[in-house]
Amino acid sequence: MEKENKKMGRPTDNPRTEKIGFRMSKKEIDMLNECSEILKQPRVDVVVSGVKKIYDEIKK
Repeated sequence: MEKENKKMGRPTDNPRTEKIGFRMSKKEIDMLNECSEILKQPRVDVVVSGVKKIYDEIKK
């Protein structure tokens, strides 16, 4: 059995090691997908941007 070669890139300063799962409505998924397409970012980055925006607002 041959050992799989994993893709190696530059190490990240903030690795995403935690996993979360949640349910969303069809409309919410559609909005997320549209934001992802317009911003040309993965859906996870759109969600993280939203979390950061709300966090910054509540910390003012």
